[in-house]
Amino acid sequence: MNSNIHSLRTDALPPEIKGRSAWYGPELARSTDWIARLSKTEIAEVESAIRRLVESSFDLTSISSQDFPLPTLGARLRDVLDEVINGRGFALIRALPVQRWSKREAAIAFLGIGVHLGHLRMQNAAGHLLGHVKDLGRSSEDPNARIYQTKERQTFHTDSCDVVGLLCLQPAKFGGLSTVVSSTTIFNEMRRRRPDLLRVLLIRLKPIDVVKLPKAANLISGLQCLTGMGISCRRPISGNTSSLLADFPELARLALFRSKH
Repeated sequence: MNSNIHSLRTDALPPEIKGRSAWYGPELARSTDWIARLSKTEIAEVESAIRRLVESSFDLTSISSQDFPLPTLGARLRDVLDEVINGRGFALIRALPVQRWSKREAAIAFLGIGVHLGHLRMQNAAGHLLGHVKDLGRSSEDPNARIYQTKERQTFHTDSCDVVGLLCLQPAKFGGLSTVVSSTTIFNEMRRRRPDLLRVLLIRLKPIDVVKLPKAANLISGLQCLTGMGISCRRPISGNTSSLLADFPELARLALFRSKH
């Protein structure tokens, strides 16, 4: 590591990022403009589109917005998407009546709304378009398990896509809360408080073959989380890199640098 990294001037870093993506939790807690509550008309559109597909043998893996028409809600979802991509970075949609839907109907609704926000992407190596966040008794110590298949707490992270969605089918008996944080605000605060550490996160690392080294995918997301920050804040950030220290010395050096300060 550069012994002069503490002397790095902030004017040598990308400038602070302004705009709606730079928010603080207490401010949003006092507002409701990030909540989109559906009207009866919008819910009726969703349920009409569900019925059309439930009654057919349609292949849901090829669903598009044309297959799930939402004459009124569609325009509103475009506004939601713009806020997610260009604004605060998230939104909460409320009032979907999942309690009266079957699991298949809920899945159709989720996918149908989803294709108005983007293109469907596989959730795992098995090619699933939907994944269930449910405790299956697995452990994060199992390299083949996903953290959402355990009862363990997930740390702050992003998924490697532009938009990710969650649909609550049934509230947990306890726990199960979702928490969001602004990566823009993290960048700005690090720039003010610890520009030396921000410099480390901006280093572009050499590529790693994630096909030959699958565990390296977490290394990439853990180390290159702020590369290109001057253009976009939405880069993968993984909170599960500690188990990789023994396998990847480069990550271990960064962890040591962090612990020394």
